[in-house]
Amino acid sequence: NLMVMGQVALSVMLLVGSGLLIRSFLRLTSVPLGFNPDHVLTFWVQMGREKYKDPVRRLNFYEETLERTQALPGVESAAFTSFLALNGYATTFYSIAGHPAPPRGQEPETGYKAISPDYFRVMQIPLIQGRYFTADETAEAPPVVIVNRTFVDTVFHGEDPLGKRLRLMWGHEPRWREIIGVVADARDADLETTPGPECYVPL
Repeated sequence: NLMVMGQVALSVMLLVGSGLLIRSFLRLTSVPLGFNPDHVLTFWVQMGREKYKDPVRRLNFYEETLERTQALPGVESAAFTSFLALNGYATTFYSIAGHPAPPRGQEPETGYKAISPDYFRVMQIPLIQGRYFTADETAEAPPVVIVNRTFVDTVFHGEDPLGKRLRLMWGHEPRWREIIGVVADARDADLETTPGPECYVPL
């Protein structure tokens, strides 16, 4: 009798655990991603540090790879990003032109991605305001940036963000960048983490 009772108790525990697991799985599958993963193929590109030490040579590699990929049968569009969706992102401190500087050690942070112009179209991340990047956004062009909705809600509190300038403290020579667009939030870390402020710059 004790063995039967023990088996029943274990069975109930397993059923409850399985039910909770299925419930969690169903909840995660219904989480809005902010992008459309259907028919999207992703892959990593690892370049040799010695061969592609020169930034111009790296950029040429990106451009040639995109051209050849877009020419493949069945490919509608292609893009590069420094971090794939749901695979994390880099973070950097930032400052806003015309806003008071925060106390040292309390500088705000934002997610940061470098992307090629068609990234938002490939991932079908909706444009809320302004415009996407174009091929004209090169190193010689005026610096620009696109931010997500959470960044606007966190920083501007109802102000129109277009035309505002921000400086990302990424790299050795941070430059003031004009905000040219606002896109919808997209999940980058995982399915359970709410998207935070994020900035996108031209690759």
